[in-house]
Amino acid sequence: MKKIEDFGIRVPEILLPKNIDVKSWSVIACDQYTQDLDYWKRAESCAAGKPSTLNLILPEVYLGSPDKAQRIEKIRQSMKEYIAGGVFDTARKSMIYIERKTAFGRMRRGLVTQIDLEMSFVDVEDILSGYPDMVAGDFHRHPPVAQTFNR
Repeated sequence: MKKIEDFGIRVPEILLPKNIDVKSWSVIACDQYTQDLDYWKRAESCAAGKPSTLNLILPEVYLGSPDKAQRIEKIRQSMKEYIAGGVFDTARKSMIYIERKTAFGRMRRGLVTQIDLEMSFVDVEDILSGYPDMVAGDFHRHPPVAQTFNR
C-alpha cells in the first residue's frame, strides 16, 4: 500500500496566527489582482499597522518597482517581528482543508500541504494504477498533481 510520502507529499509544520483580525490578516493573491495596483494600495491601507500576510509577500505588481529591495527587507523584518512578537501560535504538523465559492456559485476545494516537486516518480504506472478513471497522458517525470490525486 502506498503512503502519501511515496507521492512526495509531507505533512508540514504550519504556523497560524493567533488573536488576529482576519480582515487585515488575509490577502487575496489571485491572478485577477496580480497587476491591479489599486487593489494592492487598498490592501496596504486596510492592513496598515496590523499583522498581515501582506507584510510577508511581495505582490507581483511590485517586481519591477524601484523600491523592490526595500520591500524585500521589510518582508524579512516583518517575519522576524511576527516570530519574536508572538503573532503565531505554536507550529503544528497539519494540513489545512479549504473551501470557497466562486463568483459562479461553484465550490472550490483545496489542501495546503507540502509537496516535493523534485521527487522522481520512478514507477509512474504503479502510481497511476490506483487511479483507473484517470487518463494517463505523457507523464515523463512529474505527473500533474491535481490530475494524479483527483479521484
